[in-house]
Amino acid sequence: MLQKIIYFAFAITVFSACQNSPKPKRVSYKYNMYVGTYTKHEGHVEGKAKGIYHILLDDSLNIVSESVITDVVNPSYITLSHNGKFLYSVEETAPTGMVKVFDIQSETPKLIGKASSEGAAPCFIDINENDSYLTVANYGGSTIAFPLATDGSFGAPMPSISFSGKGPTARQESSHAHSAQFLPKHLDRFFVNDLGTDQTHVMEIGGNGQLRIVDNLMEQDSAGPRHSAFHPSATPHYVLNELNSTVSAWIDNRKAQTISTLPKNYKDRNLCADIHITPDGRFLYATNRFHNSVAIFGIDSSTFLLSFLGTEPSHGEIPRNFNITPDGKYLFCANQNSDNIIVFSINDNGSLTYKKEIKVMTPVCLKFGA
Repeated sequence: MLQKIIYFAFAITVFSACQNSPKPKRVSYKYNMYVGTYTKHEGHVEGKAKGIYHILLDDSLNIVSESVITDVVNPSYITLSHNGKFLYSVEETAPTGMVKVFDIQSETPKLIGKASSEGAAPCFIDINENDSYLTVANYGGSTIAFPLATDGSFGAPMPSISFSGKGPTARQESSHAHSAQFLPKHLDRFFVNDLGTDQTHVMEIGGNGQLRIVDNLMEQDSAGPRHSAFHPSATPHYVLNELNSTVSAWIDNRKAQTISTLPKNYKDRNLCADIHITPDGRFLYATNRFHNSVAIFGIDSSTFLLSFLGTEPSHGEIPRNFNITPDGKYLFCANQNSDNIIVFSINDNGSLTYKKEIKVMTPVCLKFGA
């Protein structure tokens, strides 16, 4: 009898301890970031990464978790579907590149489709607002588009378009399509910035499944248009020119301004890389490679013209793409050759304040998911 009483008391003690023990704390995340990289040696970069990195950060910018998608080569540009279910990536290879799609709804992403980019060195990929079409820019000079199924997979590609012409510099010996970006609120119209011919081609997906050029916006000779940014008002857009380190402000498809991304006293080599606007439309940023900085511009709320506010060191070498968190609080900058991502807080006057460093090998492209 005594033995039963002792056993019962012991069981009650264990049960109470279990009931009173603290439950494991669930760590929540605030920022959901995917990082495109280079994974192999190329003429312009020594790729060292393992694939596409997925990094979750909390409110205090601490890393909650980190993983990598390895079934991809040179994923130098990536994008996410607007429904948050799929991740699309280029494979920047030659003589022909690839595009891939991963289902990211589960803890372990799954490759669900791949297709030829039908051109050399695909360097940009984008999706329209209802996830029905995907565009790809091949640096080799062509652009292609794919219809997308509801399961994220690629439909039969539309016949690609190759551009002709050249510019006055050694980098412009032929057409080099550097981006293919859908216009806001347009499901079938997109810009192709052609670094090789100093033009932005206005493209349209026709009802017959064909791509066609509907307009050409000319930049200055030797400008080398690379990426575009669209103001939240959807009225103006801005083109970052890689070769002459400028930003052009276009209002209703009329070029209203061209402004340098560099301090006046800087005369050495530079190439621009990426451009983004804060969600509130007040500031525009652009990255300067070789100057190793982020250029800062104010945007006039009535004219939409830019004012140069200065530059902030990128705290690394060869800043490539960067992105702004959806809440507009932080700017994350990928420094390709120093294997780091630098996080800056965005101040009320547009200036940037260094917050922390995240180590990732040869990072190139940053995208934030929900």
